[in-house]
Order: sequence, then C-alpha cells, then structure tokens
Amino acid sequence: VRALENSSSVYEDTDNLQCFEFVPFISNGFTYPDGTGLMQLTRFDNATFQTENNLYIRLLHPNGTLTKFTVPTYNSTKYRPQAFPLNDGYVLVMQANDDQIIHGMLVNWSGQILQSDVMLTDGPIDNASRLRLLVKANVDPDKDFLVTIGFQWKIFSAPDITGQITQLYKGSITRHDGNWLGDYSIFPTTEGGYGIAVLEKLLFGQVKDPLVSKLFHYSPQWFLYVRFWQPDTLQFDTPHLVWQNPIPYYSIQIEGCEVAAEGTGYFCILEVPNTRDYVRVGFLSSGSVTDVNVISDDTENIEKIINGIRPLPC
Repeated sequence: VRALENSSSVYEDTDNLQCFEFVPFISNGFTYPDGTGLMQLTRFDNATFQTENNLYIRLLHPNGTLTKFTVPTYNSTKYRPQAFPLNDGYVLVMQANDDQIIHGMLVNWSGQILQSDVMLTDGPIDNASRLRLLVKANVDPDKDFLVTIGFQWKIFSAPDITGQITQLYKGSITRHDGNWLGDYSIFPTTEGGYGIAVLEKLLFGQVKDPLVSKLFHYSPQWFLYVRFWQPDTLQFDTPHLVWQNPIPYYSIQIEGCEVAAEGTGYFCILEVPNTRDYVRVGFLSSGSVTDVNVISDDTENIEKIINGIRPLPC
C-alpha cells in the first residue's frame, strides 16, 4: 500500500494536461488479492487551485495493463470521495452528501455503477471531517466485508452474481468513560471474522500513591484496545487492553493492523510522531499479548519494552 501511495514519481497520469497545470498525484492505493493495484488519483482544478471532486480510478493489473475510469460524485463539505477494494472485480466508492450521511456506490472494474446508493451509515456523523471511513474485505473476499467509521460498524455481503451487496450485521462499540477516541484500525481474522483496534486517549488523570497518600498527575495516557467479531455473531466481543504507554506521549496514531506473518495472532503498528519511533504490539484473539517491540527511526535499534506491558494471563 505504501509503495502505491508513494509511486507518483513512477506512474504519471498526464492526460489532457496543459502547460503549467498541476500534475495529478496518487492520493490512495490498495492491492487486490490477485495483485491488481487500485490507485485513486487526485486532480487539481487549475482555475480555482482546489482539488476536484471527481474520482479518478486507475487499475494496474499484474500483466501490466492499465484500466482507467472516472466515477461521477457530488460535492461534500466534509468528506472527499474515496475508493476501496472489495473482492476481485469490484470497487466500493464512498461519498457524503451535505446531510453528512455516508453513502456508497458499488462499481465494477469497467467503471459501471452496479449499485448507486448503499447506506454505509444510518445517520449523520459527528465531526465527520475528523473520522475516517475504513473498509476491509474478509480473509475470504468472496464472503463479506466490514465498514467502520468511528464507533459505528456494518458488515455487508460480497457482491453477488448481479453485482448487488446486502447488509448482514450492524452495531456500535463504545469507548471507556472519560477517554477520547484517538485512532482506530480494522483487520480480518484467520477465523473468517474481523478485529477492531481502538486507540483511546485519557487527556488528564491522577493516581494516588498509597505510601505517601499524595496524588500524582499525568498527561496524557494512551490505551490500545482490540475487539473481535466471530462469524455469524451479532456483536464484537468485550475490549481487550493490549498496550498502554509507559511514558507520556503527546500524540500517537495507528499505522495499521494485520495478521502476523507467521500466521499466529495479529499485530498493530503504532507511530509516535514526536520521537519518530514505532511500537509493534502482537496479540491473540483472546487478548493475550505475545510481543511488544520498539522500532527506532533508524530501524536498526530494536529493543524490548519492559514497562507498561500487560502480563499474560496464567
């Protein structure tokens, strides 16, 4: 994904460009199971010096062929349209209208709109400019896919032979009292379900030292919780705390979460912008923590964290 996002110097789309006009750039990129790359291009309106609302899709196939099409969209004051891969042959396009309800369009690889108005959220989204819509296909992409925004989630069936999708499950998760939503990520599980990782932030807090009966203040505190959804169940399970910061960090964000390469468990990568370090947190679907590593910016100095790790249950 990162290679696609940063490959604008390799792939240039200069159709119909005039002298002194801005060159389009890749604003989003994903890869399908068959190796096809999905690229979302952003173009500038050279008259207004603002980005266009039209969605320009490029599909780079493993055999080197390129498919181009444009999805017509309508204006949104909060959200720009985005494209997400489903199973091979289909793209889910997200856009919001002025009532801040998130809609979806199902488009095939030829650019044909198969389903024009899928309700991805049931109502307006608060602070829609800050929240991110995430879409993740099942480990078996022909089965279903998960859509989340903030604390709302929905699971839809994969497109059928007529190119239609159906909502299967929906719900919401909650944060802990007093905590703020910092960031979130979603990932498929090897059991055919899904996981949601939520990074919660406690802005200010205090703890009492029983030895000296004094209150000590700290700020801020970060907590990484994971929840899992098993196939054919109605809700995600209870949150499991898998990491909290051992020292105060002003800002932390989730780079992403995935199935571990060895096939056992899962991991999330957290970025600490002010130190330019990364934290890799490994865990199981039971909530047990398997490993926590700090990866320094030079990627050569890797050391174990021994403070702030939740112990494994006996």
